[in-house]
Amino acid sequence: MTNDFEVKKKTIQKLKEESGTVCKYASLILFIYGIAFALSLFLLICSIIFSDIITSVLTASGDSGILASIITEIASAGTEQRPLNSLGQFNSALFISNIAENIVSSGMVCYVTYSIRRIFLSIEQGETPFTEHNISHWQKCSHIFSALAVCCFLLACITRGVFLFAIVTPLLASCFFYAIALVFEYGSCLQTESDETL
Repeated sequence: MTNDFEVKKKTIQKLKEESGTVCKYASLILFIYGIAFALSLFLLICSIIFSDIITSVLTASGDSGILASIITEIASAGTEQRPLNSLGQFNSALFISNIAENIVSSGMVCYVTYSIRRIFLSIEQGETPFTEHNISHWQKCSHIFSALAVCCFLLACITRGVFLFAIVTPLLASCFFYAIALVFEYGSCLQTESDETL
């Protein structure tokens, strides 16, 4: 019995230490994707406000300086190397859709990473991860990916199946997070039963 207690104690200590490591990496990922989210949001706002200025920079010929080259490179990268549309204006619709896609994906990564970090933080602090709040986080992650799968399906219908393959990843992610939510819900029930018997 003492040996089992020692093994359990060592396991809990190792779990706390490893949870601290996961929290540090999750914080780093959260920071990086938070910057990507903020930068994408800034580019989106600038592209809406300064669309005419961007068009004039893109249509200007000759060497206009470093700022013009930066604007041209960002516009080209954000429009799949097609910064001007058929009317000779800044291809803002394509740029905005690509930036919006970056904002959505960065936001999703931030939320999922935040949820993972929060759960491992509770483990590091010696609390149980099987709480209603954590279960709710996993269910929200599942709902986010379900909504993304529906959007991908609608996009595939509009484009006549071109984006049909894009449905698989969010659908699998939704199922994965739903399964984790069910496991945490079951863990919560077991935790409640264990607490009642003690």
